[in-house]
Amino acid sequence: MHKFGRFMLLSGVAVFGLTACGDDVTVVEGTPPAPTPPPVVNVVNPTVTIASVNSNSTGNPVNLSNVAGQVDVVVNINPGSYRLARVDVLLGTTVVASQTFTTAQIQQMLEGAVIDGFSAQLSGQIGGVQTVTISIPTDQLTAAGAPAFPNATYALSVRATFAPGTGLPTTAPQNPVVTSTNTLNLTFNNASQLIASFSNTSTRPAVLAPAGGVATGPDLMTWRQGNLTISVRAASFTGVASNAASLPGQLVKIDAAGAVVTGAEAQTIPVTLTRVGTTNEYTATLSSAIAGVTGRFQLGLVGDASTAVGPVVNPIVRIDNVQPAVGATAPAFRNATPFFTNASFTFNAATSGSPFLNLGTIADSMPGVGGTQTKFFVGTPANVSTTLASSTLAGLTALTEVTSTAALPATLTNDQYRVLAVVYDNLGNFRAFGSPTFGVDIVAPTGFAFSAPTPADSARLTVAPTVGFNSTNVLDNASGFGTNRYRVSVAGLTAGGQICPVGSGGSATCAAVAQGDAFAFTPTVAGYYTVNSQLADTAGNLTTVVARRFLFDAVAPAFTGGLTIPNQIVPGTSVTFNPTITDNLDLDDAFAVVGFASGVNARFAMADIGSFGEPLTTTASPALTIASFPRSFQLVGAGGTAPAAPAAGTVEANTVIVRAMDVAGNMASVSQPIPSQNLGGTTQNWTGLGINTFTITAPAGGFDVENDASIQAGGAPETVDLVAEVLATGLDINNPFTSMVFWYQDPMTGDFVQIGAATVGVTTNAMNERVFRYTFPTWNPPASLGTGASVNIIATGIRGANILGSGLVSIDLVN
Repeated sequence: MHKFGRFMLLSGVAVFGLTACGDDVTVVEGTPPAPTPPPVVNVVNPTVTIASVNSNSTGNPVNLSNVAGQVDVVVNINPGSYRLARVDVLLGTTVVASQTFTTAQIQQMLEGAVIDGFSAQLSGQIGGVQTVTISIPTDQLTAAGAPAFPNATYALSVRATFAPGTGLPTTAPQNPVVTSTNTLNLTFNNASQLIASFSNTSTRPAVLAPAGGVATGPDLMTWRQGNLTISVRAASFTGVASNAASLPGQLVKIDAAGAVVTGAEAQTIPVTLTRVGTTNEYTATLSSAIAGVTGRFQLGLVGDASTAVGPVVNPIVRIDNVQPAVGATAPAFRNATPFFTNASFTFNAATSGSPFLNLGTIADSMPGVGGTQTKFFVGTPANVSTTLASSTLAGLTALTEVTSTAALPATLTNDQYRVLAVVYDNLGNFRAFGSPTFGVDIVAPTGFAFSAPTPADSARLTVAPTVGFNSTNVLDNASGFGTNRYRVSVAGLTAGGQICPVGSGGSATCAAVAQGDAFAFTPTVAGYYTVNSQLADTAGNLTTVVARRFLFDAVAPAFTGGLTIPNQIVPGTSVTFNPTITDNLDLDDAFAVVGFASGVNARFAMADIGSFGEPLTTTASPALTIASFPRSFQLVGAGGTAPAAPAAGTVEANTVIVRAMDVAGNMASVSQPIPSQNLGGTTQNWTGLGINTFTITAPAGGFDVENDASIQAGGAPETVDLVAEVLATGLDINNPFTSMVFWYQDPMTGDFVQIGAATVGVTTNAMNERVFRYTFPTWNPPASLGTGASVNIIATGIRGANILGSGLVSIDLVN
């Protein structure tokens, strides 16, 4: 057992003493410790040994006296007290392969990771023997294409560089370089080769092809177009070079699998490779021999094999010099004759829709380079015709590439321009098609309008209108009009949803379609209709949209159930009725009307239950409250004289009527009699109030009122002052009415509709006579009354819940 030493401070000095007791060591204060000897570090120097040279493909050892191609050098390294940092493989004094390692990379590779860019493989354990495998190509070539190591015997050695390991003393070597303890002699026996390479010069305009006329197809291989240059460099590992002035060869067509094509598709192209000076390079350039050629070809040599250094390496070339092919359907332009375009016209190629050029069944003859595309070039008719005659499109530089006519100046005739449509593959092989001549018109026509009958915007119609167009005064500056000059859409909002009776689609944004001169539209389904129309010239310029939105509905609302009359109606108090109303399309208003035994119907309440447009209101249960329910409505006698006391049941309220109106103005009514026992109060006897006459006087401006401005713009309508007078006689004369109200008579229903309450003024004519004048200033007749008709006006004096009506006067509503 060991006891740990102790120490203490005496007067600021630590004093130590050691006493041995068996295995125990006791620290005795006051005795200094024995000195500790420095550690001894044994430095283990690294070693490097070449284990074997193996085949790169099989991993088996190679015959060192017959080495060729790429081989793997397996090296055993014991790093000793160091860390492996770098390995170099040498042939003689030349370093042919190297690998540098970091501590982290060594650890990762020992754990099975693959380090990007490393050609070496590492195995073993850190601290023990490590195995490094490095590949070397024995047949590598120099930048000039000559063998780096001609066939001979070479001494193979390995050199390793090490970095300091953990705990290495500073006195030890820090970065030792150790050469393998053994050297292997390798005899190279590589076959001589002819290394082929290919280049080409495109024969197509640069605007149609990538630089050099080279494209990569879906097979990820390079395809070449135009003239082809073949270069063959002789690499002799035996030291015997060819002195022949030329090498005969040939290009043989092969399929994707590398087999020679036979039958009708077989093709062989002779090639004569000519030596360049006294070098080991031979070249040949093919132009006319490969015109119209497409496919994969393999280069081979023919004739006396002794004239060649060796087999051809990299012999495959892919050629595409064939223009796109036209199938059963030839390309066709949208316009077969001279035509006009507008500023927004685009040139495009498609097989559907409205393309400028319909490509039909044109296709690339060699799918290996990715199909076709189209460009458009515009010029004068003479330039385009000249270009078409050129097999290389040499005149293309005289034309302007275009995608639309936006930048082209406008013309007044259709023979100023011609377009050349060029269909080409990714290598620039092309077909060119010239369009008919055309002009550019950028000005829209003028003079377009709706024809009669024309629904006004927001018109409410119960009879279906016929909507048409007036084109008698339209003008165009250049391109004129075709047979389908209109662009029209009609969107309908119906109870069943959105419809497109004219146009395409199923919503309120129905797409416009071309229409001829005889266009007309008459709705057949109730709904709101938005008509959008434009006039187009043959260039496609459009006038401003002429839009109309109107309502057509010929079906009146309906009531569900009847009306309930209260058991007791107290005149002068409020009474509410709650009808249930339905409509086929859209409700607007509901009215509460009281009918009297005197033959008068008066409107006392109104509920707004809908409006023009969405949302559609097809059902409603409005609360119609008559704030002060009337008991009687009595009319004056002839000449406005006060009536006699009425007989019971001759002037009292006897019916409640509810009228419902839809937005188009269709109306329906439901009514319920008022039993006499349900109506409380007493009927007013007007004879005891001193009324002599009660009349409406003529307005200062007469009985004609202009009412057309309510229907079409052009100024405010005229107004009229409404005045009523009561001539009262007697000894004690007072205003016989508590209020005075003016009404007009609805020409549709005959109901009296309130205009408003009047103010009263008093004039004394004689001792026993007074005139009470009631005035309602500046009445504007509602637009719904229209023009060209008359409207009846009545004044009513009210006392309690009883009403006395004056005689009627008629006001003419004029244009």
